[in-house]
Amino acid sequence: LPVRFPGYLDSLEMVTTSSSGEVSLDAKRLWASELRSEFQRVFLQDLSARLAPEGVVMNGEIPGDPDATVTVDVSRFDVDEGGKPLLSARWVVAKHGGAPVRSGVSVLEGQPVGPRPAERASALSALVDRLAEVIAAERSKL
Repeated sequence: LPVRFPGYLDSLEMVTTSSSGEVSLDAKRLWASELRSEFQRVFLQDLSARLAPEGVVMNGEIPGDPDATVTVDVSRFDVDEGGKPLLSARWVVAKHGGAPVRSGVSVLEGQPVGPRPAERASALSALVDRLAEVIAAERSKL
């Protein structure tokens, strides 16, 4: 399950994006660990819960042939200057070893939150869960 992130998110500082698209890093608000790996961990957990009992495996963790692969390309994952959490991602679900059979772009928004890192992290995590819900629903159509 490859997850790709834009370079501007490759930082421990939380990101805020202005309405004009200007990105600012906040040295006072930090992620507990590397965002890409945490996003992937939470996404896998949420997706696995929705696909139980089959679940999800990471690139070759368990021998055998999975019946489908998922790729996620995140283009935005931050909070805007008004406190609204945003997640935008292109995703593809494909039969294992085959061409894509389901794909889409999900643009998800949450309710505005305050400036505290815990509030922002929780709101963004809820968007990851919603993305997993969308992809699991598409996966179930295979």
